Amino acid sequence: MKKILCLFALVLFSCGIVYGQMLNASPNRSPEYEASRQTGKMQAALRLSKDQIQKVYDINLFYERERQLKGNKDAASRAKKKDASLKKVLSPEQYRKLQQMRKSEPKQRDTSF
Repeated sequence: MKKILCLFALVLFSCGIVYGQMLNASPNRSPEYEASRQTGKMQAALRLSKDQIQKVYDINLFYERERQLKGNKDAASRAKKKDASLKKVLSPEQYRKLQQMRKSEPKQRDTSF
């Protein structure tokens, strides 16, 4: 009887661990989804023109694909390159506002602009 109770407790404990891991797992987001989400945030905050929206989306998509392929490897370098690409598309005022937004956001943000 003790063996059966121990086995039951072990199975129950294992199920709890697996279920907890499933709850904490972040959804698998595609590069397209992430680029669209980032562009939407920027569009609302920076009042992008239609032309800028497409260019910003293309930049976000490119660097999101890079991030998903390479992970955190060379993340700082990619961030600088993305920033330089965005600077070419945005007006000086929009770029300043973007920089201010980045500084004021909490350090726990899931993705950058």
